[in-house]
Amino acid sequence: MTEKSRRKYRLENFVFYDYAGIQEHLQRMASRGWMLESITPFFWRYRRSTPQKVSFAVTYFPEASDFDPGPTENQQLFLDLCAQEGWQLAAQWAQMQILYTHRENPLPLQTDAGRELRAIHAAMKKNFLPSSFLLLFLSVFQLIIQGSRVVEKPLETLSEDTVLFVLLLWFIMLLLQLLNLGGYLRWYVASQKSIEATGQLAKSRSYMCKIGKGVLALVLVIVPFWIWDMAVQQKSFLVLYGIALSAGILTVLFSVQGLLKRLKAPKEINQVFTLAAAFLAGIGISIFGGSMMLQQLSSDDPQVLSVVQPDGGIVEYPIYDDPVLLRLEDLQDTPDAYYSRVSEEKTSVLFRVAWGLQQGMDSQGRKLSEMYYCISETSLPLLRQFCREKALDLGEYAPESQRWEPYSLPQWELPSLYRLYDGEKPEGYRYAVCWEDRTVILRMESEPSQQQLTDAFTVLGKA
Repeated sequence: MTEKSRRKYRLENFVFYDYAGIQEHLQRMASRGWMLESITPFFWRYRRSTPQKVSFAVTYFPEASDFDPGPTENQQLFLDLCAQEGWQLAAQWAQMQILYTHRENPLPLQTDAGRELRAIHAAMKKNFLPSSFLLLFLSVFQLIIQGSRVVEKPLETLSEDTVLFVLLLWFIMLLLQLLNLGGYLRWYVASQKSIEATGQLAKSRSYMCKIGKGVLALVLVIVPFWIWDMAVQQKSFLVLYGIALSAGILTVLFSVQGLLKRLKAPKEINQVFTLAAAFLAGIGISIFGGSMMLQQLSSDDPQVLSVVQPDGGIVEYPIYDDPVLLRLEDLQDTPDAYYSRVSEEKTSVLFRVAWGLQQGMDSQGRKLSEMYYCISETSLPLLRQFCREKALDLGEYAPESQRWEPYSLPQWELPSLYRLYDGEKPEGYRYAVCWEDRTVILRMESEPSQQQLTDAFTVLGKA
C-alpha cells in the first residue's frame, strides 16, 4: 500500500460545539480502519489503521490558540494528566482537543457538565462567535450594497450573472450564520436547563451538518456555472483574478502561520507577521491584477479624430467602434464622415439588457446625427410585466408631465408603438415597442420616417 493510499482527506461539517457528534463520528471511522491524524484549515486528515474499537473525547481549552507554537503550560499539564489515564492527543482544532484511548472502560475526562459548558462557551467567545458575528455583519452589509444597486437599476444589475452569484452567496452566508448562532444559542440554553435537570449537557442536533453539506453541494453547482458564464462573456480574467486573490491570501496566511509555529515563534509574533503577510499578499495581487486589467483596457483604446482649430490648437475626438445591433447607415443615407459606436450587452438567467449609442460626425468633429437603442427582455413569464415596467421607467428625476403614450402610424404592423410626451407635446424623438418578452426603446436625433421606425424596430425586435 502506497503512502498516498494510507491517507484520506475529508471535508467535515461539524459545528464547533458538537462534541458528541464528533466523538461518535471518529469512533465510526476508527472501526472502519481510519484514525484521525490532524485537522487542517480545510480538511480532516485520516491515516489507515487496523479496524478497532477506540474511544474518543473532545475537550475545550479556552486559552489555546491556532497561533501557539505548541501547547501552553497549563495545556501541557492537562495533556500529561490525560496521558496517565491512557488518553492520547489525536488532533487540535483551535481551542478544541481531540483525544483517544484504546482502554475498554476509560476514565471520563469531564465529569462536571457545568464546568464543561463554561469551557465550551469561553472557547466559542474567543474564536467562532466573533467570526460568526463578523460574517453576519458582512453578509448584511453586502446584501444592502447589492440590494441598493438592484433597487436603483434593477434590469441592468440583475442582467449580470456575477451580481446574482454574489447576492446568492451572501444570502447563503447570512442564513448559515443565523443558523449557526441560533443553533448555538438554542443548544446553550438547552444545556443549561439539562444540567439543572439531569446533570448532563444537551445533545446538539445533526441538522447543521446536513445543512452544511447541502450548502456545499449548492455552491459546487453554482461556481462552475458562474465560471462558464464569465468565460462565455469573455470575462474569464476576472474569474482567474478572483480565484488567484483568494487562493494567494489563504496560501500566504496558512503558510506563514505554519512556518512560524514550526519555528516556535511566540503567539503574538505569529499573529502580527501572519496578518501582515496576508495583507501584503492581498495588496500585491491586487496591484498585479489591476495592472493587468489596465493593460487589457488600454489595448481597446479608441481611434482619435484630430481637428485643427482656427487658432492652431488641436482637439481630439475619440472614435469608438463597438459592435452594435443597429447602425445609422442601415436607416438613412448620411454624409457623416466618421461614426463612433459604443455598446454593451449583459445577459443572466433572469434578464438580457443590450444598448448601443452611435454618433455621426463630420471631419471637423461636429455631431451630425445620433441614435440610441436599448433592449430589455426576459424569457421568464413571471418577470415579463416587471421587465416591461422597468424598461419604460423614466426614473425619479423625470418631470411628472413626461409619460409614454400610444402613437399611431398608418399601416403599422408591429406591436403597439409608444412615444414619449411631455404634457401635450412630444419629448424629442423617443419611441418604444413592447413585445411579449421584450421591450425596445429607440431615440433619434431627428424625427424618423415610418419606414425608418419600422426597419429599426424590426431589426431590434429580432436582435
